Order: sequence, then structure tokens, then C-alpha cells
Amino acid sequence: MSSAPITDQFRFKAPLIMGHLIAMLPVSDEDAAAVLGSFGTETGGFTLREESNGKGYGWAQWTGERRHDLEVWCAANGFDPYADSEEEYDQACLAFFLHEITETWEKRVLTTGGTIDGIFYPPLCDCSQLDQKTESFWRLYERPGTPHEDWRREMAHEALRLYRGGATEGKPMAYKSIVLSSGHGKYVRGAHGIIDEVDEARKVVDALAEALAARGVDVVTFHDDTSKDQSTNLATIVDAHNEEDRELDVSVHFNAFEQREEPVGTEVLYYSQADLAGKVSAAIASCGFINRGGKKNTGLYFLANCDEPAILIEVCFVDSEGDCEVYAEQFDAIIEAIADVLGGEMKGEVIDPPTEELPPPNQPVARIDIEVSGEVVIFINGEQVGTKG
Repeated sequence: MSSAPITDQFRFKAPLIMGHLIAMLPVSDEDAAAVLGSFGTETGGFTLREESNGKGYGWAQWTGERRHDLEVWCAANGFDPYADSEEEYDQACLAFFLHEITETWEKRVLTTGGTIDGIFYPPLCDCSQLDQKTESFWRLYERPGTPHEDWRREMAHEALRLYRGGATEGKPMAYKSIVLSSGHGKYVRGAHGIIDEVDEARKVVDALAEALAARGVDVVTFHDDTSKDQSTNLATIVDAHNEEDRELDVSVHFNAFEQREEPVGTEVLYYSQADLAGKVSAAIASCGFINRGGKKNTGLYFLANCDEPAILIEVCFVDSEGDCEVYAEQFDAIIEAIADVLGGEMKGEVIDPPTEELPPPNQPVARIDIEVSGEVVIFINGEQVGTKG
């Protein structure tokens, strides 16, 4: 069994970094996943900054002259790879990687490919499969002492799955009855940043209930306005769900990490509903978010204690300016996207055009007399036909 370091940090960072790479480089999501397969392996799933022997450092574990280049280039360009802040560290690693991959001979990974030990490895864009892309990247760019090939492949596939949301192809689920609840409560507040989790979750639940009802779904909503502590809050919400006869339970939340300008993304947590979670996450992401995907979590009280299948939606991050901007601008689209997955896409109704009703035979038609004074110009079909007065 593989012991690839697929950590919570990797699950968090991989789709986020992939989003930046896809936005800034001429690469596909598979190309970006190949990169993350190596970065994840080199850093133990983004849990290590520096190699145990003190030589390698950063996402790519840059060593020797390349570590020196990292330090010099970052200092000259306003980045600090040794900052205590994880965000500043990530920014430095991303910026230096982009510099290397576009401005130095390392760009062969994207352009010409290269020969190692007599074997030619094509650029990422010319590789037909993810495993081939992953090998080309680590051989041409990383050139590691210990390859850990199986780790790199597994982590590349996991990164791609996370970025795409883990969803499988298929039609929307179209549930007939759903209970929706907002996370936390009136007195047990959730995350607060640019926006407030409790306030926004309630807005989403109420709007989503309307959209689902329009699709013929029987919907019950619940907001906790009584609990004063977390344990009571969790039990109250789950009890409200379990009291209803329904097919699906959905809890709406908003995520938080740290204040930042960059977008972070949307994700959906599940206990057993991997397919549904992936579909909902991908649907929300289609409105402009980074797709962090469906994520299995068996430790959340809500997911573990609802009697029916359940998912917990993390719409976006309350402390991300990029996320909050998309959320505000695309609120209606987000609601419709979720509703399309849970309740089926809306079908437009064909409405016959109104027909003019003629008066029954022999029924007098109302007459209107108009009296005017002065000269009147008479037009018929846009042409003047006379004057009167």
C-alpha cells in the first residue's frame, strides 16, 4: 500500500496552487497536477519547508545553486521565502517557480522538453497521459536524488481529482425531499471576515429553498435561533433534520483560513456521498470559484449523525477578497447551480401567445369619440395622408 503523504495541507493547497498555475501559465489542469505531484512529494504533503539534511528548501526543495538563486531572486523582487507567514512563504515559492519555468532554461519543461541519460522527455503539453506528464516534470525540473515515482504519480492523480471536484459524469440527482439548514446559529456564531458566515448561510438556505421549490422539491429549512453553546447547537440542527421525512440533508457553511486577497475556493464535505459532493462543488465552482472538490470527513457531527445521506457545503472563504467578490456578483448563479444538481435543471414552460378575442357576432363594439382643436396631421403606416383643421 502506498504511503504517499496526501495530508490535509496537501488537500488544501493543491487545488489552490493549481488554479494559480493554470491562470498564469499555458498549462492544462493535468499539466498543473503533474507539478503538484512533485511538489507534494518533495514537501511531505506541504508539511515540510526544509529538507531534513538542511539542503533543500521550498516547494521544489531547491538545493545548491538553485536555493541560492531562490534567495537572491526573492530578495531582489520583494518576496521572503523564510517568512513566518505561510501565505508569504507560499507567495515566494510560487513567484520563484514561475520565474524559473518562464525565464530560465527550466522552461524546457513547457517548451522543448529535454534529454536525460539518453532518453528524451517531452514538454508537458506533448505528453498524452498524466503519468507521462508527471515523469517528464520530475525528470526535467526536479531531478531528485530519490524519485519516489509512485508517490509522485499518486499525488498527481489526487491533485487532479481534488481540482476537478472528484465528481463523476451523470445526470443531476433530482431529490424529491430535502432539509436545508444554515450552519451555527443566532447565538453561536461561525466565521467572520469580509462577510459573516451565519448571516450569509441563512441567505443561501432561504434562496436555495425557493429555487428547489420551483423545481418541485419538497423543502424544509431550519435556522437555530435558540442554542447558546456549540454542543447544543450541533444537536439541535441534527435533531431538526432527523425529525423530517426526507431524502437528503444539506448544511450550508462558509469557510475561513486567513485574510488574503487571493481566491481560495469552494468545497463540499461528505461522509459517504462522494459523487454528490463532487457534483455540488463543481457546480458552485462553475460560477467563478476555485474548485477544492468533495472532501471526505467522518468526524463532523452533522455528517455522522444525520439519519439520511448528508453533505455540508462550504460555499467560499469569508476572509478571501477574491472569493467574496465572486460570491457577491454571482449569488443568483450559485443558487441556481446548486439547485440544478439537487433538484434537476429547470425546464422552460412553453406558453402559447395570447390571441385577440373578437366580440361575438351582432354585439355592438364600443365607440370612442375624440374632439380636437387646431390643425391635426394624419399619418397612416408612417406616411402623412392629410391634415384637418
